[in-house]
Amino acid sequence: MRILAALVIFSLAACSVLATAYAQMAPTEETLRTLIESALKQYLDPTSTVSVSVGGVAESGGVVTAESVVLNAEPAVIRGVQADIILQMTNVEFEPGTAAGTGTQLRLRKVGHAMIVASTTAASVRDALASRFPIIQDPVLKFEAGQFIVTGRLRDGGQPAMLRGRFVVERGEVIRAIVLEATVGGSPIPPQLVEAQLATFNPILDLSRSPIPLRVKLLALHNDRIEILAGID
Repeated sequence: MRILAALVIFSLAACSVLATAYAQMAPTEETLRTLIESALKQYLDPTSTVSVSVGGVAESGGVVTAESVVLNAEPAVIRGVQADIILQMTNVEFEPGTAAGTGTQLRLRKVGHAMIVASTTAASVRDALASRFPIIQDPVLKFEAGQFIVTGRLRDGGQPAMLRGRFVVERGEVIRAIVLEATVGGSPIPPQLVEAQLATFNPILDLSRSPIPLRVKLLALHNDRIEILAGID
C-alpha cells in the first residue's frame, strides 16, 4: 500500500520541482506541460499513461504563474502496481531555484487551490500483498463496510488465514492500516504480531511530506476500490 503513497508524493513532487535548463526556455503552456511530464517519467513505469494540461501561463519578475495545472494519470504505475491519480491546481506560482548537478529549476512557490484524487483496486493491493508476503498463498482482498478483509492460506501447511482491519486518518495528514482481527486455522492471533508485518505498508499515505499543504478530505472503500480525496484547507 505504500506504493499508493509513493505515487501521490511523486506526482506532487514532479509539479513542485521541475529540473531543466529552464532559463533557455520561454514560459509557455507547452513548456510547463513538458517539464511536468518529464519530471513524472523519472518516477513512473513506462506503462503509465499520463496527461498534463496547463493554462494561463505568464512570467513577471522571474516568477512563473499558471492559472491552472491538471495532471491525469490513469493509470500511474510504479513497480508494477497501478493507481489512478487526478491532480488539479489553480493560481499556481513557480520561482527559479538551483541545485547542484541539475542546473536551473522551477520550484513551487504558491498554490491557490489544489485537489488530488487517488484510487487503486483491491486487485492491485492484492498483488502487492502477494509479493510482500510470500508466506500467504493466493491472497484475496475485499473492501466491505469501511473495512478490508484479507483471506488466504499459509504456504507452509496450508492453514487458512484471515485478517480484518480498517484505515484511520491521523491529523488529516497520515493514513494507516490497523488490525482488528487476525486468525490462523480459525484460532485468533495477537493483532500486534500482524501490525508489525504491516510496517512495510504503513503509512499508506503521509501528506506531511507533500510540497503542497494538503489534508485528507475523504477516505472511501467501495466497489473493491480505495479512494482518497485530499485538498488544501
